Amino acid sequence: MKIGKGDFVHLHLHSQYSILDGAIKIEEMAKKTKELGMPAVAVTDHGNMFGSLELYNTCKKYEIKPIIGQEFYIAKGSRFDRKEAGEKGSYHLVLLAKNEKGLKNLMKLSSIAFIDGFYYKPRIDKEVLEKHSEGLIALSACIQGEIPLLYLQGKKEEAEKAAKWYKELFGEDFYLEIQDHGMREQKIANKGVIEIARKLDIDLVATNDAHYLNKEDWEAHDILLCIQTGKKLKDEKRMRFPTKEFYFKNGEEMLRIFKEVPEAILNTLKVAEKIDINLGNSEYHLPEYQIPEGYTYETYLKELAEKGLEKRFEELGIKDGETKRKYKERLYHELKIINDMGFPGYFLIVWDFINWAKKNGIPVGPGRGSAAGSLVAYAIGITDIDPIRFNLLFERFLNPERVTMPDIDVDICQDGRDRVIQYVREKYGNDKVCQIITFGTLKPKGVVRDVGRVLDIPYGEVDRIAKLIPNDAKTIEDALEKAPELKELVEKEELYQKMVKIASKLQGLTRQTGVHAAGVVITPETLTNFIPLARSKEGDITTQYEMGQVESLGLLKMDFLGLKTLTIIDKTVKLVEKTRGIKIDLKKLPLNDEKTYQLLQEGNTVGVFQLESPGMRNLMKRLKPESIEDIVALVALYRPGPLNSGMAESYIKRKHGEEPVDYIFPELEPYLKETYGLFIYQEQIMQIANVLAGYSLGEADLLRRAMGKKKKEIMEQQREIFVKRAVERGYPKDKVEKLFDDIAKFAEYGFNKSHSAAYGYLAYITAYLKAHFPQELLATMMSIDYDNADEIVKLTKDCKENGIEILPPDINKSAAKFTIENGKIRFGLAGIKGVGEKAAEAIVQAREKEGEFKDLYDFCEKVDMRQVNRKVLEALIKAGAFDSTGYNRATLLNTLDRAMAAAQSIQKTKSKGLMSLFGDETPVIQKEYNETEEWPERVKLEYERSAIGFYLSGHPLLEYLSIVPFKFDTSSHKDEWKDEQEVTIAGAITGVKTRRTQRGEMWANVEITDLEGVLNVLVFPNVYKEISEILTEGNVVIIKGTVRKEEGTVSIIAKEIGRFEKKIAEVVNRIVLKIDGGKLDDQLLERLKSFLLENSSPDGKPVIIELKNNGYIIQLQTHPDFSVPIDAATIRGLKKLIGEKQIKIV
Repeated sequence: MKIGKGDFVHLHLHSQYSILDGAIKIEEMAKKTKELGMPAVAVTDHGNMFGSLELYNTCKKYEIKPIIGQEFYIAKGSRFDRKEAGEKGSYHLVLLAKNEKGLKNLMKLSSIAFIDGFYYKPRIDKEVLEKHSEGLIALSACIQGEIPLLYLQGKKEEAEKAAKWYKELFGEDFYLEIQDHGMREQKIANKGVIEIARKLDIDLVATNDAHYLNKEDWEAHDILLCIQTGKKLKDEKRMRFPTKEFYFKNGEEMLRIFKEVPEAILNTLKVAEKIDINLGNSEYHLPEYQIPEGYTYETYLKELAEKGLEKRFEELGIKDGETKRKYKERLYHELKIINDMGFPGYFLIVWDFINWAKKNGIPVGPGRGSAAGSLVAYAIGITDIDPIRFNLLFERFLNPERVTMPDIDVDICQDGRDRVIQYVREKYGNDKVCQIITFGTLKPKGVVRDVGRVLDIPYGEVDRIAKLIPNDAKTIEDALEKAPELKELVEKEELYQKMVKIASKLQGLTRQTGVHAAGVVITPETLTNFIPLARSKEGDITTQYEMGQVESLGLLKMDFLGLKTLTIIDKTVKLVEKTRGIKIDLKKLPLNDEKTYQLLQEGNTVGVFQLESPGMRNLMKRLKPESIEDIVALVALYRPGPLNSGMAESYIKRKHGEEPVDYIFPELEPYLKETYGLFIYQEQIMQIANVLAGYSLGEADLLRRAMGKKKKEIMEQQREIFVKRAVERGYPKDKVEKLFDDIAKFAEYGFNKSHSAAYGYLAYITAYLKAHFPQELLATMMSIDYDNADEIVKLTKDCKENGIEILPPDINKSAAKFTIENGKIRFGLAGIKGVGEKAAEAIVQAREKEGEFKDLYDFCEKVDMRQVNRKVLEALIKAGAFDSTGYNRATLLNTLDRAMAAAQSIQKTKSKGLMSLFGDETPVIQKEYNETEEWPERVKLEYERSAIGFYLSGHPLLEYLSIVPFKFDTSSHKDEWKDEQEVTIAGAITGVKTRRTQRGEMWANVEITDLEGVLNVLVFPNVYKEISEILTEGNVVIIKGTVRKEEGTVSIIAKEIGRFEKKIAEVVNRIVLKIDGGKLDDQLLERLKSFLLENSSPDGKPVIIELKNNGYIIQLQTHPDFSVPIDAATIRGLKKLIGEKQIKIV
């Protein structure tokens, strides 16, 4: 029998969606299928249908038949049993969708496996298989299938019985599967399976359980398995495939293996012929929104929009008829397009949940993305941005000449997001609403690190190579082209070449699943009629298709994004009313507030939405915004394209009259005036095409899209149309051609103005609040981020810069969160590490009920000691929360156990009711304190930091910086540092994590806190072995190193590390003490002399006394016996003697 390469169909195959097990990319597989002449191909991933839609679309592109399937885990008993885990508790079974009914059943079974049957693996059972078997083709699977496995266990009769059961269920659509990868067990199983097939008249199919595409890919696949299991290639005891035969074989290769049963090859073609699935319909599946009786979707939306617009007229103070007419014309124009495209129901669905959120006190953002360009959305309250005021275009949002579902993304207060989603679930049904899955992939840097670890290449070497891969490199090949140094390094070592070659094969494969931060799908019927479902690690039910695929099926996808800024604004407004009695109406904020623009021009925007990064603050100080339009432009300009192209620079120069403004044609001035003749927004491209070349706004949107994609052929066609139309309208050809080329050049930098306007408006609101109510805004932000030390450090520093004092935590004055106290911010108890919200609230409740705490004993007696344990109390003491009781922290900690024991005894007695017998008198506690001297300042600060997460009452660096004549690089500028830049930092060590390289060498990840914030320092083995003893929390150090910027993080690779005092001592010559001659009496001189002698050191620095008297300065050199070291104790002692600012080191 003649069987060619293409006379076979793979019916059992594992793509990259058999996560970290399958190494076949669907695109490459479809291409190979076509090249071999195979008519169809199946994907049957382990336990999921993640890749089924990608398979369908890709196969259609290559004109081959897609076969959608899954290799199921079928429980040996009930899917609800939780006895045996993994392979022991289940068999394998391959199911293929024969038709659309079969596809629905496949999706239902796949979903049930995750939702009902998940136990280590997603599982079904025979009960549910019977219910959903129609339209499915079943294959008995590999040697983990029920029939071959029973046969291998010597249970031949049970194997035959199982085969009969499947045959009765599926009839002619049940096939016995045989595989041969050269394994002994397979040969035994095949013999039994063939016997059963002939005895029961069941057709055979040959499969190859393909896990990788080409024969030579076995090694890359083996390494992938190591990545999955966390093993190294050299490990003897690890999971591995027994042979190198699990690749995508052709028909000839399969026939050679199964020459005794050629029908098993031909039957794969017969199975493929049975398949008839079409997913190519373009219907939209919107949930049904219940409208009041007597309305249609169209009439109800129209009424809402008309009434809403009248309310907006009142808010905006619009009274003149001409302006109203302009708004109404736009409204009816939009309504006509919405109705013609069939989307009034969509608007009502979105309006409904936003309306519910607002009525229930859940703040919703003013808009997000292109939806802010819709007047209908503004009128009915979906958005709060007036599109006419901001010159925004509806067609940028909904284009009548490109029919796609609208996409309204919604920002919701993060505290209320889950409530809104729950409302949607309850309204449309829990079985019709779920979140959307995401897939993480093996990216260039990550996969190089993974492969390097598996190959046991030393960490430092792998790290060096991974660092050289540019952040914007989409592939390893792209990286090798962009980075000559990388290519040169890789070519030096054969092992590096192997690592990069294998990493290149594995890049792009799926690494893990996640849950989309915002995406939710809503369907008109049960979800599983449209999509298969999965369950996340956290237990959330999600789709098995990612967001783009969900939308391609015509399903309603909504983005519910929890935006912290909305929570901050809401809580700040409430706090202002509480502390100042001022009720802020955000809808009536003046957009020309002088104080707000002064704050922006000064760059005082820590805490201001979108405008707080150091780079943005620098840009703002130069641009000096004076209007809301400037803020909108800032949001659009602060991106790599406009910054690197010089567009941002031009905007600044043109705004300040330092560069001429050219509109090219006078007709374009109305559209380019606010951006000084620059093409900043995508909407400007549309407006220019409309005005100059007569494009409809729908056509102009298509032009914008074409320019964004930069496809040469389409661009040439559009250029020809644009120039022709403009010339026909009387514009000179040469100027028109130049204009088109200019637009095309800047199109890649163009930003969505609707989004920029919405976020610019939010930025203005937060800037306004900071300008007028800084304490309330910053206290709110600190309360929200109370457990984020980095954020608290940043906000604390900003408080200081704005003259706002941070009061320490206090058991009698602090609330659970941060509060305002006479214009100052009081540190919240929950912000103390080890306390937490529950304990903090218990303390506040006890105080409110029992009155202020008199002392430690009183506190322990009044507070419920079951909620406030020793760990909490220790943290409160170290943070200084008991300072107001009059005892020092060391004494309080020494007394803690005694106070707790006394209080627990009383609470125990009270709880048993023993005190009621003789009245309510409280027994007297003997309040004894183990008084001791307070800890040294450095120790006290270190304890404080361990409790609060940062230094509050001081900082170890403060003792030095006022007297040291050097400047250091600081964490506040880390975002501005360039990769590989040399920096020198000074700070206290606040965290050390040590690790070992593959060679067993020690290295460390060190957290350094300076006065501005926190820095991450990597200390690799060559430096670590020299200075490891220095790396102790609390030590103050100076570090020289180079900056490493990678995937949004900034680290410093240390070259030198030394103790601050020692490093300073190496470069300074002497200590100068500045003393006013009039204050230098015998008593001070004697105290100074005694101090210097007591602290003198042979390695100390000479001391110079600089006397200032009657305008003259006299320097006196002290004797070498008075030389003292430069350390914290010496500096502290000298400051006590002569004052904070009287010491200088030179």
